[in-house]
Amino acid sequence: MKRTLSCLSATLLLASMLATPSYAESNKTTATSHSSKSNQSIQAKAIDPHLLNGFRVKETNSATVYLVMDGKKRGIVSAEVYFKLFNNWDGIREYSSLSSIPDGPVIGENAQLIKFQNSATVYLLDEENGRVVKRGITSASVFNKYNFDWNKIIVLADSLKNAFPDGSLVDN
Repeated sequence: MKRTLSCLSATLLLASMLATPSYAESNKTTATSHSSKSNQSIQAKAIDPHLLNGFRVKETNSATVYLVMDGKKRGIVSAEVYFKLFNNWDGIREYSSLSSIPDGPVIGENAQLIKFQNSATVYLLDEENGRVVKRGITSASVFNKYNFDWNKIIVLADSLKNAFPDGSLVDN
């Protein structure tokens, strides 16, 4: 029963990805923050934007929430996508401007946290170069740094591991 459920879940996940248009090149970022905490009300400046990796950020007068990854701010396309990765709106850092952080590709409808039955590695399903890839998260401390929700991980059958090509690692 459990194996059938895992295969069914994986099939539905794959089917939804095939039916969902690619958002990798889109600039649409419409997730809203219902109760974000204003931790800082200054301009986000960093000598190296990679120092902000893992932060969820937004501008003071904007509803768009970004996740800083790979030294770039990546808009999250919807609240539904946001809640595939995170538990709540707590911990979003608010700044008057995010212009000093380069734009990256949006985090689109295909985003999901997954792992495979016989592996401890957790992956972020993401888009790179217009294709869905699995980005290995290198450690529990990196997973926690990004404030991903452990309860959002979907366990897939090992037989599906090759269904997703490897992408770059999430390692800082």
